[in-house]
Amino acid sequence: MDRAELMKCLSEIIGCKLTGFSLACEMMMFDFNKYVIHSQCLTRVVKNGDILFTTLDYQSWDGNVGSNNDLCFFKDKYCNEIIGGSVLSAELLTVNDLKVVLDNKITIELFISNGYHHYDGENEQWRLIKKNPEHNPSRNGKEFSLFHIVVNNKSIEVI
Repeated sequence: MDRAELMKCLSEIIGCKLTGFSLACEMMMFDFNKYVIHSQCLTRVVKNGDILFTTLDYQSWDGNVGSNNDLCFFKDKYCNEIIGGSVLSAELLTVNDLKVVLDNKITIELFISNGYHHYDGENEQWRLIKKNPEHNPSRNGKEFSLFHIVVNNKSIEVI
């Protein structure tokens, strides 16, 4: 288990601004300068104790166009309130859930959403990706390094 390595990397996002927030299907992606968090598990964005939206809001859609769902709607509605906040704390909880608190009263919560089933083994929940400091989009288009920490439902691995 690489919990210590994950906690060390999470400590490096403290003080960083949330510079980007995007969606891909049911995955939320949060960009914190040097690191990006990709969340495939239950994720919710909370402000002042009110849940603004969760990954489950993706399920509420018009049945025709993939982007016509509540997750995309609320992401667009609240994006300006979310982006720009600086990380006050990034806490790894007991079962590898993650709680990131920003100074703009936004809290990002990631919850491990799978047990360890006898027929399915490990399931990726979220990952922390360290950006390549030599990123030069005009040169090679590669934004991310090969350094990923993958949080599965029962384990953590450094790739």
